[in-house]
Amino acid sequence: MLVKMPEKTTSIPVRKRASARTEPGAGPVPEDAEPDEAAGGGR
Repeated sequence: MLVKMPEKTTSIPVRKRASARTEPGAGPVPEDAEPDEAAGGGR
């Protein structure tokens, strides 16, 4: 998973950003973007 994080960020940073636009840090983490999104929205 840790290896996927950096690879995904370099692969599609724009897509991750749109998915986790609420949480910029969740961009590099697609899998974590889902749970982070809920926490980010509550923020």
